[in-house]
Amino acid sequence: MKKFPALLLLVILLALSLAACGEDMPAPPEEGFSVSGIVLADGEPLPGVTVLADGEKVGETDEYGVYSVTVTEKYAVLAFEKEGYVFSPDSYTVTGDANDYNVTASLAPDDDEPSPPDIPDEPDEPDVPDLPDLPDDPDDPEPPAPLPLDGAYGFYAAYAADGSFMVGFAADTRTETVSLSVSFSEASLAASAAVKDGAFDFDGVSLPFSAETASDRINILADVTSLAELAGGSFTLTVTLSAEGMTSATSSPFSCSFALAPPSISEPTLTDGILSWRVSGLPEECEFVLLVNGIVIARTPELSFDISSLPIPDGATLRVAALSENLLLALSPSLAL
Repeated sequence: MKKFPALLLLVILLALSLAACGEDMPAPPEEGFSVSGIVLADGEPLPGVTVLADGEKVGETDEYGVYSVTVTEKYAVLAFEKEGYVFSPDSYTVTGDANDYNVTASLAPDDDEPSPPDIPDEPDEPDVPDLPDLPDDPDDPEPPAPLPLDGAYGFYAAYAADGSFMVGFAADTRTETVSLSVSFSEASLAASAAVKDGAFDFDGVSLPFSAETASDRINILADVTSLAELAGGSFTLTVTLSAEGMTSATSSPFSCSFALAPPSISEPTLTDGILSWRVSGLPEECEFVLLVNGIVIARTPELSFDISSLPIPDGATLRVAALSENLLLALSPSLAL
């Protein structure tokens, strides 16, 4: 009976020790969000673009303009940076995985100011001439001609992560109203909206859009899914920009073609050193790139690739991306070796 209190005390001390150890154990790390896409300048891939998340570098585009980064914080602001370029869109708030967030780069405007001219020597004072007779009061001057707006530029078409069809372009910062003229085999449609409205109405067919003002342009991104479905996937878009007291500007026609089923790459399979995959909704002329741990190491127009001779490390992750005219259309699921 005398040994019982000592045994009870030992059990209590052991329980307290285990509880203390449990408090010191770190919480498991949170999983991040995968964001990838391609950066193009004048339709060509732009390598060496730094990818920032909340101001911290998290990656860089490769020689094909492709980037793939992991962001640990939800609602982190993703931005792109390279000397001499500006980007559209210029920022992106991460709310989840995004495998086709594509960016357009353009040369930054030259901010160098010209040197001031030399100050000339003061001239000799001339003789004061006789004052002429005062002229008659002049007629009221004609009002100045209205200034012209710059036309829309930088058109691109892309598939959003949710499968919707998007068309983007840049507009003059002085733009107040945007008008769209759409033509396809069956009909032609037109609609106008103020930049602040956020939607075009084509006789009941609504096209929502966003308008983000940058220092030298307004970036407009329109969801044309309903229009593409109405037009059978292909249509031509012409944009007219206007503002009060200014001359309107009309763009050249921009042709769009979307597969009505969202493009996809599925079922990546590795058998005897041959990597193969399935595709759906992709255009016939399409190029596939092989990414190993997010880095492009091979390109092919076929639906398979012999990777047995490639220096791929054990434990690497493989993905296949589809490109058309250097625009990222689809990205396969990951395949871990």
